[in-house]
Amino acid sequence: HDQGGSQKLLQMYQEVALDLHTGMYLTQLNADRDYSDIHCQLMEDMTTLKLDQSNGRIIEFPLTNVSKVYRIVKNDDKIYTAGAVIPPERASRSEHIVVVEFLRRKLAFVYKEVQVAQRFMICMELLIRRAQQKQALRALTPSFPLRQASHGTCPTPRQVYEAMARSACDQIDPPLHTAKAGGALDRSL
Repeated sequence: HDQGGSQKLLQMYQEVALDLHTGMYLTQLNADRDYSDIHCQLMEDMTTLKLDQSNGRIIEFPLTNVSKVYRIVKNDDKIYTAGAVIPPERASRSEHIVVVEFLRRKLAFVYKEVQVAQRFMICMELLIRRAQQKQALRALTPSFPLRQASHGTCPTPRQVYEAMARSACDQIDPPLHTAKAGGALDRSL
């Protein structure tokens, strides 16, 4: 895999993610084939897209709930799959639509230029994959210490508290594994 391509992809991803986090206006194609400019913003956790439809409604879309992302081309009120051959005399009138599909809803974002649509689509796919990986990681991480295997018992509330406190301290100041005779930590490493 070429290093330059990965670097360009990372830079593109960071630019789009930053733009979305700052908030940007995008053109949306509604179900009634009407166009509207909506304000989109990626929430702080980078896993939720917030849309302000300028009618008093703000809707949050968790990126973990996206089922698929694809691009279509609209030309003279006809819809084509991405990559379809459109006669050159009509190609300049094409609109490139990135569809972000959720379980019960689709968001369709309209672009005039194919490169801008592709860039947005690739970055959305990366943001979605990141959100899904974060969710999977959270699902695998226990929120409390597991049963103490040696005793076969559940930890007491005090043991849970102490384990969590130790864990929090370890993140702030990793333990040093050398101790002096008096039990004090040797920080002279």
